[in-house]
Amino acid sequence: MKLDDAKPLTLQVECGPSIELGGVDVERELDTSYLRRLVDTSGAPVRLISGTRVTLLSGGSVLFVGIVQEDSSVKDFLSCSSADGEYEDL
Repeated sequence: MKLDDAKPLTLQVECGPSIELGGVDVERELDTSYLRRLVDTSGAPVRLISGTRVTLLSGGSVLFVGIVQEDSSVKDFLSCSSADGEYEDL
């Protein structure tokens, strides 16, 4: 699913500066959602550190909060769990 390009998309990484995005895909599965193929305004892939918490914003609205995975995708925060199936306390 592509997000509406009418409003600028920004990615807040932890407490650091925001990154303006040129595009991102949202993939929804039965019990999780992922952000994939994040690119900046020049079309270059956005590089993120695994385990980092990020927030996707459109204007002033929060669209997605998640944790960066090893494959550079971002898994929605509510689906992030520990090995035993319990939600992680981040």
